[in-house]
Amino acid sequence: MGITHSKITLKSTPTSMGVPIVLMVDSGADYSVVPKSVLQSLGIEPRRRVTIVLADGTRRERMVGDLYYQFEDLLAPAPVIFGEDGDEPMLGVVTLEALGLLLDPLRRMISRRETLRM
Repeated sequence: MGITHSKITLKSTPTSMGVPIVLMVDSGADYSVVPKSVLQSLGIEPRRRVTIVLADGTRRERMVGDLYYQFEDLLAPAPVIFGEDGDEPMLGVVTLEALGLLLDPLRRMISRRETLRM
C-alpha cells in the first residue's frame, strides 16, 4: 500500500468559482485539512475551535469552518480544518463520506460508493 492523492475543487458556495487542490487521502483522519491561506482566499470563516490528535499522539488546537468539496460531478459540504504551517493538507473520512466516496488503498485511488449503508 502507499499514499493516495486526489485532485479536489474547493468552493465557498455550491455555485462559486472553485480552487483545485491536490490533497493526500487519509481514511484515518476525521476532518479534511486545507492550508489557512487557501481557505482565507475563498472567504471561508472559522466557526469553532477543536482539539486534533496527530498520528504521534500530539494534541493541537485548530479552527474549523465549512467548505464545499467537488470531485468530478459530485459536490458536498463538509467541515474543514484551517491548516497551519507544517500541517499536511489532506482529505479526511467525513469529506469522503459526504461525497459518497471510498478509498481503495491497494489501487491508490478514490471511487464512488455504489450503495450507502443505513
